[in-house]
Amino acid sequence: MNEADLRPGASVGTAPRVHSAITLTATHIETCSGRRAYTSIGIRFDKPHKGPRTLQYPTYLPHCSAGSPPSGSSSPRLWSALEGKVECGPTAPPLAELLCQSRAIPPPPTFGEGDSGFVFLQATGAPMVARVSQLLWPEYGPFTPLATGATWSDKALQITCNVGANEIRCSNGSGNGFTISQTSYAPF
Repeated sequence: MNEADLRPGASVGTAPRVHSAITLTATHIETCSGRRAYTSIGIRFDKPHKGPRTLQYPTYLPHCSAGSPPSGSSSPRLWSALEGKVECGPTAPPLAELLCQSRAIPPPPTFGEGDSGFVFLQATGAPMVARVSQLLWPEYGPFTPLATGATWSDKALQITCNVGANEIRCSNGSGNGFTISQTSYAPF
């Protein structure tokens, strides 16, 4: 398992990594939209470490629902734009960040583990491109498509995203943010 060590108070994108050998067990199979889905995930650390030896998680796709909107928002939790070329949503607690993924987002300047194509934006400060080795949304999909002219916002995160015909533009409470088109990424 590749985990972000958030003890120093860093963002997930810049946090040091902790690597642990694990055994992953998926159980409780249900049918969801005609497909078999596991509704319980267990992670057992092969070697003892600080904290519990076994973690038990419910499914991240409970009965194929997208979950409830984030607190302080009437917008969908997970959303996509530009014909699905950009996917965004708030990260899982205790983090308070917007995470977007797109092939147009370049890798960070330093090499590291994980896939490139991700950007984090907090309530204040500059956006940060990152490599991500595990998805950080509370659930994965479905992403609600937002049409041109739509606005996504979250008061708790102090972030607003506007969908244009050719790009999305997300900004935070300090006026920092980014634009993403189908082929480019630009921080501001």
